[in-house]
Amino acid sequence: MSEGANGFVKVAAVQAAPISFDLPKSLQKLSGLSAEAASKGAQIVVFPEGFLTAYPWRYAFDATIGAREPRGLCRHYFPRYSHSDWYARYYESAVGIPSPECDFLAEVAKSNQIYLSVGIIEKDQGTLYCTALLLGKDGTILSRHRKLIPTAAERLVWGRGAGDGLNVVQTELGKIGGLICWENYMPAARLALYQQGIDHGGSCVVGPLGTFLAEPVWDREEIVYATLRSMDIVEARLDFDPVGSYARPDVL
Repeated sequence: MSEGANGFVKVAAVQAAPISFDLPKSLQKLSGLSAEAASKGAQIVVFPEGFLTAYPWRYAFDATIGAREPRGLCRHYFPRYSHSDWYARYYESAVGIPSPECDFLAEVAKSNQIYLSVGIIEKDQGTLYCTALLLGKDGTILSRHRKLIPTAAERLVWGRGAGDGLNVVQTELGKIGGLICWENYMPAARLALYQQGIDHGGSCVVGPLGTFLAEPVWDREEIVYATLRSMDIVEARLDFDPVGSYARPDVL
């Protein structure tokens, strides 16, 4: 990171739930929370995985290995089952790119003059993806990262992402990128971002040596703020520079 008052950048990590399966209401909630964070000086505002419009917690859509329960199939073939349309509702509440919903996100970023990072369920030609979308202050889409490998039963509803979304974007605030949830456990994925010079990250807010700058909040909705000091990155590399002195490419 390079710009901001005296080399400082204020970020906001939004801990909040969407209005599940209701994309218009979730977009309105995102707009309000973004405006609140911007009013408090946040330059980067980050929303959780799958905020638009739901992480399908404990949903299996009536599918098991090798079989599908009749009520999980299309209502056209099994009209007497009342729960047959949940996957269709999930798909319909997902976000296409491009779409009017993307235009709305662009306007939120532009009107608040923020970098907006939001987890979306993306729909593309019949497949859903867990995607991290980054928009610039002018509303343009700077990066779209689809989760490389959906975790465990997530594979049932989400497709696999491609490597071309594993990138880092240069901005006047620094190099911004990110991974989704358990992707942070993948050393090679982290290394790919390190090699592109990524400067910060974390769904709470974590400094370059792994210490909390803003600790996570449990059991309630809240926007977590932290002010980042660019020189902390330089100083941390004295101890751990993952693609510099600590890399040892001759061995690893």
